[in-house]
Amino acid sequence: MRVKRNLLRVFFVEFCCFLQMFLLFFVLSMYGCGNRSDQGLSELQKAVTKEVVQPTNTNSTNTDSNKDESNTIDVGDVYRGSTVSRVFVYENKSGKKQTIAKNGIRSSCTCSSLAVDKQTLEPGEKTDIRMTVSLSDKYGNFDETGVIIWKAVDESIPIQNHVVTLSGNAVSGFRFTPDILVITKKDILEKKRLKIEYERLIDMQGAEVHTRVGHHSLSLTKLSSERGGTLQVSVKPEFVNDNIYTSINIWSHVRDQYSGEVNTIMGTISVRIENPEIVKSVTSSLKLRKVGDAQVGYKGYVMFRGNMNDAKNIEVKLQNDNKPITDFQFKLIKIASIVHRLDIIVPQKPDGVVDRNKYRLQVKVFDDSTFDFPVDFQ
Repeated sequence: MRVKRNLLRVFFVEFCCFLQMFLLFFVLSMYGCGNRSDQGLSELQKAVTKEVVQPTNTNSTNTDSNKDESNTIDVGDVYRGSTVSRVFVYENKSGKKQTIAKNGIRSSCTCSSLAVDKQTLEPGEKTDIRMTVSLSDKYGNFDETGVIIWKAVDESIPIQNHVVTLSGNAVSGFRFTPDILVITKKDILEKKRLKIEYERLIDMQGAEVHTRVGHHSLSLTKLSSERGGTLQVSVKPEFVNDNIYTSINIWSHVRDQYSGEVNTIMGTISVRIENPEIVKSVTSSLKLRKVGDAQVGYKGYVMFRGNMNDAKNIEVKLQNDNKPITDFQFKLIKIASIVHRLDIIVPQKPDGVVDRNKYRLQVKVFDDSTFDFPVDFQ
């Protein structure tokens, strides 16, 4: 009978452990990586008094005198790209000796980590739990959760899951003017270099400003000063044939000569390239070669790269000394998705010597792009 009761007790303890682990994974799935949401928060979490820290520096770390014995800390606004670190305090209130279970330190995201000062606690003993979150890939509200699984030496006492949460708001470390860059088709055709003024919001003496474009069509020139500068942005027409929504990332980091810690701030400006349909000529001239069949005459082609939907979108003119020639044919052929060939057929070569400076082919695309090719008869 005693053996049966012991078996039932063991079964009950194991069932409680399984139930706690199931609830733990459910909580982590609810409060994992991503933006913070108050929906579904327990009343206990909502009632926690939050500590708000303004972004006066890039590495937010609380000191030993600023340890938090609650389970939730809100660091407020902190700079994107920085690393936030806070210390929680855990006390063993089970009345029995506790140790951390195998694989018992877990976090909700690879961007966060947990470090526990003491692995074993006597009854009433406390330990520090440091949670660190990297904000390199975060923008806006964040809410990261970690858990330490404590196991009592007395197996009759259920496993205890201590959950800690570090939240805040990752803000840009730069101010941009304009805050969104809009590039039009006219800007691209006129080869404009558009300007973005930027200002670093904190003093990072000696720190270089780095940039990275989000799309290969963008070309960037950086003119920087100690706290700010100018980004000159232009577009490579050959890589743009549709609306593009991309961004430019900018960041600075400097290593503290005493602590060795790297202070980093980041910023992102959105870039919109609107309705370009840019067409670029690939060939520089029209070379007309005689075809064997006398009824065909001379034939040649010019190549284009861009969005030329069909022949209705183009206007083709052949001129000799600014006088239009009507006795010719043309045909637009699609070679690839954005590569087209325009075939030109001329029944016969004009009399006399052909001056390539006067004999010209003009192609107008979408009423705003005009290409002028000299003509050579071969």
